[in-house]
Amino acid sequence: AAQDVVNRARKGHFEWMKGPGTSAHSVAIETAATANATSADVSVAFDRQMAMVQSQYEQLQRIQNDLKLDESRFHKDLLPIQKELDATAQQLAKARESKKNLEKQLQDTVEVIRQLEVKKEMLTERVCGATATAEQRRAQKLGALGITQVKFHDESRSTTLISMSILGTICILI
Repeated sequence: AAQDVVNRARKGHFEWMKGPGTSAHSVAIETAATANATSADVSVAFDRQMAMVQSQYEQLQRIQNDLKLDESRFHKDLLPIQKELDATAQQLAKARESKKNLEKQLQDTVEVIRQLEVKKEMLTERVCGATATAEQRRAQKLGALGITQVKFHDESRSTTLISMSILGTICILI
């Protein structure tokens, strides 16, 4: 817009040279005055715009500095939390490994207990079998002598009554 005014002023300048009293002369003077006024207005507007841009630039600089300061504080505050998080993660990994080892140890112990229970049952059966065999042999030997063996069990004691037909007596053994 300012350039248009200047161009019109130049054009009017040549018309102005045709002499005073002509309409071209009046228009040329008017255009030159408008161009000077417009040029001053443009200069003032430019200065205002530059001042506004400078103000915005300074405001952006303050904001940028504030953001840098906030970022620095954030990292400073975050550092101990990050260290604690890392330490906690390591402790958690160790605890999980310990749990895994303990679970394995528990499984191994459960298997050992199962095997020992099977072995105990087998040995108990063998003891019962050996005891029954020994009782049978004893009964056979006593029977050959004519002695009868009867067992009584009560809550307080176990009593064996042996009847000896040869002697005609009864003995109580405790």
